[in-house]
Amino acid sequence: MRVSRRPRGNLPARQKPENEPGRPTLIEERQFWQGPLPPPATLEQFREILPDLPRQIVEQWREESQHRRKLEERSLEGNLRTVRLGQIGAIGFGLTSLGVSGLGFWLGYPVEASAITCTTVVGVVGAFLYQRKKAE
Repeated sequence: MRVSRRPRGNLPARQKPENEPGRPTLIEERQFWQGPLPPPATLEQFREILPDLPRQIVEQWREESQHRRKLEERSLEGNLRTVRLGQIGAIGFGLTSLGVSGLGFWLGYPVEASAITCTTVVGVVGAFLYQRKKAE
């Protein structure tokens, strides 16, 4: 049987006592918050460090919020512009195809004109239905 050489009650060699004389004690505190601004008590603590800091934080938050809103507005406008251009293109394509098929009927090509009319109508209606289904 092996007996420990270390007297009982002593700390292991790697650990130092907490209150060793001459060594400073370090205390670390962490605070977390959710949302764009810190709580009022934290803003007051920031004011103790730099008197103008809470105002700067609030102004920076306002600027960032305005910037984000502008980006969202631009994105929405771009999406709406894309949809409008697609609709205008589809209407232009449909009207042009109907004009060509009408010209075909007038010139005496009823089979070809009917084929152009049918494929145009089926294509445009199919595209609109596909967009509607995709949006849902």
